[in-house]
Amino acid sequence: MLTIVKGTVDSGKSTRLAQMQRMLGGDGFVASKVLDGDTLSGYRLERLAQYESIHLACALDCLPEPWEEECRCGRFSFNRAAFQWGKGLIAELLESRVSPLFIDEVGYLELAGKGWAASVEQCLRAECDTVIAVRSPLVQDIIAKFGAKEFQVVDVEEEESE
Repeated sequence: MLTIVKGTVDSGKSTRLAQMQRMLGGDGFVASKVLDGDTLSGYRLERLAQYESIHLACALDCLPEPWEEECRCGRFSFNRAAFQWGKGLIAELLESRVSPLFIDEVGYLELAGKGWAASVEQCLRAECDTVIAVRSPLVQDIIAKFGAKEFQVVDVEEEESE
């Protein structure tokens, strides 16, 4: 079963994935913000079941050395090593039959066949319970992209208002 945790920017999607992992077990990763004062300077990819992390994205004006770019989206450059690490982790967890698996965030890159697209496809082919975070306006496009037949949607903003 695919569970889509949806919300707008800064609505708590990543936090909700981490809460669900603590309740349900399983493993995967979230993308945590890196702030320079009040300015968003990038994201770190953080494993949920044990502490491991790697730089996922950095603002174009503050790229560290060395930095091997996988792609760009908006004002961010994405780290090739982080995608290799995250994809390897998901493949390893699938092989070990860990469930559910958590992937944060699935969006524009994945709609273009980049980012975590291959990992999401692997999870769905393996019929592994998978939880992904998606921005609200992209939910229907993500469902169509991956041909999800059985899924549920959790709206973090509706949960907050209850």
